[in-house]
Amino acid sequence: MTGPHDFEELPPIREISASGAKLQVPKDQVIPAHFYLLVGTKDLMHEAAVIWVGAKEIGLKFLNTYRSEELIQPDMQFLRRLLVERLPRAGNDILTQERRRVLVDSGRRKPFRAPIHES
Repeated sequence: MTGPHDFEELPPIREISASGAKLQVPKDQVIPAHFYLLVGTKDLMHEAAVIWVGAKEIGLKFLNTYRSEELIQPDMQFLRRLLVERLPRAGNDILTQERRRVLVDSGRRKPFRAPIHES
């Protein structure tokens, strides 16, 4: 999840479809009303909005869904960087390595290096 807050761990997804999702959320978890959702290692990024809030779940509507190859326009580069940052770096996963290389090579001349933020 990315937005005003960056969540490293996604709350459990209870249901997901092409148009939205239902997430299980602890009642003290703060979720922004609008954010970008990357699910698993797929090269899809969903622009999501919270449309309902329950006691332990929230409902999301996907406003837009972007494939990695659609993120080449200048105004979409921030999403490409987020997607590249979150792809696993597993050494044995050739497909993931190839996707990472293609994402980096097709979007920039030099690989993107995420800045280091100290807490």
